[in-house]
Amino acid sequence: MRFSCVFLFLIGLYGCVSVPDHDLAQVSGPISLEGVQQAALAQEDFEIGCWPHANWWEMFGDSQLNELIELALSQSPTLQLAEAKVEFFRQMAFKIRSSLFPKLDLNYIEDKDAEVDANVVMTGRGQFVEVQSSGEESTFSHTQLQQLLGLAQKGLGELAAAQSAFLAQQLL
Repeated sequence: MRFSCVFLFLIGLYGCVSVPDHDLAQVSGPISLEGVQQAALAQEDFEIGCWPHANWWEMFGDSQLNELIELALSQSPTLQLAEAKVEFFRQMAFKIRSSLFPKLDLNYIEDKDAEVDANVVMTGRGQFVEVQSSGEESTFSHTQLQQLLGLAQKGLGELAAAQSAFLAQQLL
């Protein structure tokens, strides 16, 4: 009996608790969606079946929606954590994929005595993925860097062509 009286008292007390107004999201008024869908569909940047652009909600032209989404994006640690994780794994994928690209490298004797060390990674279509170089014993000039890049482009182009020819033979 005593337990049920205390329990009822606590339930009654809980019903008197109020939530302060400053904890609630502040919006400029009641939300109205009349005509918003038609206005969004009439805009040029909206295409049915296509992926929306980054700020898709702005196409509705609703200031309340803009405020709510901006508030959610700015105060959401989960979204910020997700963005950080996506960027981390994007970098990991980049590192892992770079090992799949054609490479040219000096042998140990040539490499240890080189004045300049350069790492160049390119796609099979001749686009740069990574360019990194450093003077091992001293500085190097712009002309020397251009010469290194030219050699790397030539060598990697020949390597990519050889790989393509080999794969074409294997697949035919």
